[in-house]
Amino acid sequence: MLSAVGAASAAFPALRRAASAAEDAQRELDDLRAQEVVAASRWKAHSEFQRLLHDHVTAALHAVAAALATGEEIRRAAARGAARCARNRRRREWTWSRWARCCGGRPVARTPVDLDLAGPSPPAEVAQAVALAVEEALRNVDDHARASRAVVELTSSSRGFAVSVSDNGVGPVRRTRPGATGLRRSIAQRVAEVGGTATVTGAAGTGTTVTLRWTPASAAPPDLLALAVGDIRRPLLGVVVSYLVGNAIAAGLNVHDPRLVWWGLVMVLVTVALLARADRALPAGRGVAVLGGLFAFTWIGLVLMPADSLSGYESWPVGAAGTALMVLAVMVPVWQVFLFCLLEAASVVVLIQVSVLDPQPLPTLVPVFLAPVFGAAMGAVVAVTARKYGRVVHRSRTERVAVQALQARRAAAEALRTERAEALAADFVPFLDAVADGTLPVHDPATTSRARELEQVSRDELHLPGVLDTATKTVIAGARASGCVIDLYADTDTITVPGQVNALLRAALTVLPAQLNLSLYRRRTGVLVSLVAVPGDPARADRLRTSLPGPGLAVEDDTEATIVELIL
Repeated sequence: MLSAVGAASAAFPALRRAASAAEDAQRELDDLRAQEVVAASRWKAHSEFQRLLHDHVTAALHAVAAALATGEEIRRAAARGAARCARNRRRREWTWSRWARCCGGRPVARTPVDLDLAGPSPPAEVAQAVALAVEEALRNVDDHARASRAVVELTSSSRGFAVSVSDNGVGPVRRTRPGATGLRRSIAQRVAEVGGTATVTGAAGTGTTVTLRWTPASAAPPDLLALAVGDIRRPLLGVVVSYLVGNAIAAGLNVHDPRLVWWGLVMVLVTVALLARADRALPAGRGVAVLGGLFAFTWIGLVLMPADSLSGYESWPVGAAGTALMVLAVMVPVWQVFLFCLLEAASVVVLIQVSVLDPQPLPTLVPVFLAPVFGAAMGAVVAVTARKYGRVVHRSRTERVAVQALQARRAAAEALRTERAEALAADFVPFLDAVADGTLPVHDPATTSRARELEQVSRDELHLPGVLDTATKTVIAGARASGCVIDLYADTDTITVPGQVNALLRAALTVLPAQLNLSLYRRRTGVLVSLVAVPGDPARADRLRTSLPGPGLAVEDDTEATIVELIL
């Protein structure tokens, strides 16, 4: 009883201190996660803008430039591209049936398509990502497969779904141009962001199958104890020490059998070992095994007690397991700990029945039976209280993170509109609108030539998003009009491209080359910029050296090429 009072006096102040410390630490962690949410949301908005540019604007310009479809199909593609570019993007709730209705209302591809999308819809975000990835796959069929038919089929199960896009065309087309982005950016990356995968199979002459798979993620349950008090072992330590001191006093005054002394020391070691492991729950099977082993060891202590020990303090081994049960109450379901106490009381009764222990009146046995219950109850109070507080913390954190994520998404989208959308609309929307309403004839050479120019501008924006300023775009357009072939490439769209690239490009084009390739590669120390201009020219090399002076610049020039490497 004294041990229980001491344990209670140690437990609750320790719980309050631990809860306060955990709340402060969690607040700091939430602030860091909020920053991560902002960064991730900005990156997601950037990715959505890149897909808008690739899937709708570049695709519409390519349709006008290639002039392979009928006039009505080209005008419809231009109208879709202009509408998606000009309007504010709204988040829509996508379902398979809605997507099928959209497909029924307007063709998603020139190739005839058979749709089989009967089945339950996944979450709206997943359905939208997969539906738009399917549209991009069908555009690839139009552009590359030379197929007479395509089939879109949905296969659902309790473990997720798979959508396949199959055609009877020429088979997979291997893109060798470094800047090719269709499958990687618009299909594979799109479904990967919602937890899905994309695979491409097929062989030459047998067609291609793009398969999109998604499986619901099984979220691990939150660690309520950690949310409430951080490391539960800290408040438990004060409680356990109080109990161990009480048991040590009782044992020191009443134990005369050396075997019980050793038994008591082993019980202390078992309790310490459990306390060291108390920061995480035991799996169900292992928890039962630990309780079973503890029960067997407790039975040995009961057998070692003197026959007349139930009438005095010499019955301390009955309650010695209470300290271990206190720790186990936070590691296994609480009912299992109290079942242990019930079985231990039943064991005492059995030992009395078989004359190992002397019979005692019920009022004498009640304190004996309750001895382990005090420890188990104290551990249960700690566990239940901490988990209850942990649920409150978890719910509060979940709601706070959701609000922060929503605010970050809105801020990121707004920043994106102000930074890039106005320039995008100014570059492409007037031309697409003119094609859509018939102001510009779709098969006119001037229209297709302008469409090719704008398609190249859109691809430059894809590879160097938001980097090229108006002056550099003008210089590049003039160089291309004069016959210079210019390719811009970044090995990953996670690169933050330095603005000095504008000065580098303008300097390289002061003396017009026949071909210019600019490549950017991410390195640990920054971004490696590699520029090759063919043929070489000494005046160009001198201009490059003076435009970006610094230790990170290396310029080599001969009759074949001017080669520049720059670390930014």
